[in-house]
This record gives sequence, C-alpha cells and structure tokens, in this order.
Amino acid sequence: MLLLALRKRSIVTTPADDARIAACTDPAQIERWFDRALTATRIDEVFAEP
Repeated sequence: MLLLALRKRSIVTTPADDARIAACTDPAQIERWFDRALTATRIDEVFAEP
C-alpha cells in the first residue's frame, strides 16, 4: 500500500527505494513511512528520520 500511495502522489522511487520498502519487516516503520507519504513531495521526505 505504501508503494501505491507513493505512486498515486507521483513520488518517484528508485529500485533501491522499492527494495528498501519491500525488505522492511517492521510494521511501525512502514506506518511511519506511509504517514509521511501522505504529505511528502519527495521520497527523501518519506525516509527522513527526525
């Protein structure tokens, strides 16, 4: 769903970004990325850690 949300928002991902998302097994991390994807304009904003 995260990749779908990114694509729907026209946020470009690289194969490395896709692999990073696919390899993540932490549901809390994926949820954080998803929440950021709702307002981000670039993939680096999604992956940014505070």
